[in-house]
Amino acid sequence: DGFFDGLMDEFRLYNRAINQAEVDTLADNLRVGTRPLAANVPYTISVAGRDVKAAGLADGVKMIIYSLDGRRMAKAMATAGEASASMPKLGMYMVAIESKQGLWTKRVLVQ
Repeated sequence: DGFFDGLMDEFRLYNRAINQAEVDTLADNLRVGTRPLAANVPYTISVAGRDVKAAGLADGVKMIIYSLDGRRMAKAMATAGEASASMPKLGMYMVAIESKQGLWTKRVLVQ
């Protein structure tokens, strides 16, 4: 395909058009082979300017930030309970937190 320039990890085929509510649910649960960051997980993700910060992490926990087309944009290792990275451009990103308990993701908007 001369138009697609990226990686594809997961895709779905439907035998019908899906409605906006279904699209929103899929976007809210967008994963990189993981489960969404739940409210009961002790991590917090915040964005200030172009800086993405994860707090409440054990030292050594990885924060990996992906573009929505699957490209790894940044990676940081937690020290003193936090990991942070500065994004090169504005946009929507997927933040993945990788720990011994599992791999959680959360979508963030850098604006």
